Amino acid sequence: MKKIYLLILSLLAWADLSAVITINEIFVNPPGTDDDQEFLEFRESTNTSVTIPANTYFVVIDGDGGAAGSIDKVFLLSGYTTGTNGLLLLRDANTVLSPAPDPATSVQVLVNAFNPNIENGSQTYALITATTAPLAGTDLDMNNDGVLDAGIPAGWTVLEAVSYVECQASLGGDCNGGTEYTYALQLLPVGGVEFPSGPFTPDALIKDASGNWIGLDVTSPGTTGPYTYDPTEIVDAAGNPVGGLNPTTLTPGVSTNFTLPAELGGFTVETQDGISAFLSWTTLSESGPLVFEVQHQLEGNDFETIGQVDGIGFQEDRSVSYTYRHANLEPGQHMYRLRITDLDGEEKYSSVKTLTINGADRMVMYPTFTQGPVTLRLTAQTTSVQITVATADGKVVQQYAQQYPEWESMLDISGLPSGMYQVWVRTPEQQARFQVVKQ
Repeated sequence: MKKIYLLILSLLAWADLSAVITINEIFVNPPGTDDDQEFLEFRESTNTSVTIPANTYFVVIDGDGGAAGSIDKVFLLSGYTTGTNGLLLLRDANTVLSPAPDPATSVQVLVNAFNPNIENGSQTYALITATTAPLAGTDLDMNNDGVLDAGIPAGWTVLEAVSYVECQASLGGDCNGGTEYTYALQLLPVGGVEFPSGPFTPDALIKDASGNWIGLDVTSPGTTGPYTYDPTEIVDAAGNPVGGLNPTTLTPGVSTNFTLPAELGGFTVETQDGISAFLSWTTLSESGPLVFEVQHQLEGNDFETIGQVDGIGFQEDRSVSYTYRHANLEPGQHMYRLRITDLDGEEKYSSVKTLTINGADRMVMYPTFTQGPVTLRLTAQTTSVQITVATADGKVVQQYAQQYPEWESMLDISGLPSGMYQVWVRTPEQQARFQVVKQ
């Protein structure tokens, strides 16, 4: 009996340790007045009911100009219990919401804690445990330079931190003569999230189904909900516009899995031959049929779609990798992004990646698929050129040499059998290898 009792205690202790409280939604700038509408929503990671441990706080740190670094708000979370759905909703009033919070949600009305309202300017929100209770009015950045005076405050363990900036003077923002600051990455160097300055200041910060932060511009209806956001003003934590977010309303106290058409896990652009861009990206989830448009911009021009890759779709639990090659690039700075569109026409964009092609010492061969001749173009004058054509397994089938070659030379491989060939081009200054497919 004693062993069973100890086993039960051990299991209970394990359950407590596995429970993690996270920030789920922050709504600080409702349409119209902030009174009776602001809310904070927290989620327990396993979506069960737990009591929040002692010394757990949610703090709001000002980032506006002369008040930068001051603790605006402190919410003591210890002792509150998440609902049986894992949600804890903190509200500033008992006004009726539509739809009403899920009955399984634990709802706490804290009129005094929200009075005065949470500011709408640049803010840092942090979920912490602290050996000494943090105090509203404490200035963590006395000289207002955007750097915490003592780093992470003594006794704080930062569990989560997210910031957004209302404006930046360096970007032309109207900051009343000051500069706006964020502190999330100083509080939590690994895992902190800082939204950059953008075309709008988020009214609400939410997490999607994968735990990624999204910023929304809430537009309606006023004091009752559900709160509708502008579908054209949605950004991810990197400031990139996104679309296709579902559902289309913010419903406090209701367990919501916000989903995007696709969640990108990575996007890279590099060159392997000095004249082509190799794009690769992965998705962590795909909620349905997708199309990836590859868009390209050469410095000084607009983005143009240069290709399309069809997504696999309906991949909720595994990553998928994609690639695209953009060949024969002009010298200069090339920018790439992905436009991701789902079946309903909703779209989002990836971040922009930049690739610089140096035209001083490069060669170009095209087309890469041919039934006859291919063109070799030199962009630097040279005294001689040697060309070797070999099969995929290295057998040499053609060789050419030319003194003082023209800027463009034709290479005729029409007499060769169909297949892939390696073409080596050597000059006194450089050498390059190309792949050509004889059709």
